Amino acid sequence: MNLEKQTHGKVGEIVYPAYNGTNGWFQKPRWDLITEVDKDRKILDVRYIWDFATVKAIELMSDLYELRLR
Repeated sequence: MNLEKQTHGKVGEIVYPAYNGTNGWFQKPRWDLITEVDKDRKILDVRYIWDFATVKAIELMSDLYELRLR
């Protein structure tokens, strides 16, 4: 089931399949990595990720980067 499509976000954020319109029957799940937003944080460009392990790796790297900044 698809939920309301996410149209705003921040660079580096991952949009899960239920929020990008691809989580339906007979469709392969796709995650969107936001790469560009405008001044109102509206999504302008995304990169597609087709593998869940890649999504988790990106999230882990992001968490480690935030810990390193503290």
